[in-house]
Amino acid sequence: SGFYVQSAADDTTRPTWHAAAGGRPAYISFDGSNDILRRTSATLGIFAAGAGTAVAAIRHNASAQGNFYGEGNSADADTLYMLLRNLSADFNDMNALVRSDGLVVLFAGTTLVVDEAYPTTTDAVVAVTDDGANIQGWFDGASSSAVAYALSRGGNALTIDTSAIGGLYRSGGPTGLVSGDLYELALWGSKLSAPNMATATTCAGLAQNRTL
Repeated sequence: SGFYVQSAADDTTRPTWHAAAGGRPAYISFDGSNDILRRTSATLGIFAAGAGTAVAAIRHNASAQGNFYGEGNSADADTLYMLLRNLSADFNDMNALVRSDGLVVLFAGTTLVVDEAYPTTTDAVVAVTDDGANIQGWFDGASSSAVAYALSRGGNALTIDTSAIGGLYRSGGPTGLVSGDLYELALWGSKLSAPNMATATTCAGLAQNRTL
């Protein structure tokens, strides 16, 4: 789609590229310390679309929590939209959140959107859909129950102008960095239908040489 992300510099902040070898496909790995791919001047507009889907083929390292995809604001430390996020060391929840200052809130909160005892150091396909009122998680094609949320806009309009993979990029720099391997990440500005979600899951699994 002509939308490119890049590392902060041509140095150790780049994720590491691994060519296909020994039956394992090509992938990139994030160290959970300073690796991030970001775009600081524009976003894919998933939050603006009012709905979204993220499907990722990953191998997660539980030693670091973080965001596989997020949108933020370059001048605001609180403005953020995290469509594919883990909050706990065993990667057992995903949710979306916008602003922590109470002015604008989109919050599935501390409610577990998906609790599937995500394996670590094991290939997995994880996904989240947001239809503008409900967030739902998937693990290797099995879905959780949808969690409803309310969008409340206060006195300030929400402005999002950055995108990042492997973390969140906003005022002050990168945060919420992920430690793990990424084979594929696909994003849509809508909630996929059930057949399309099944196809996206199958394609993500094939990126790991797995049949789902």
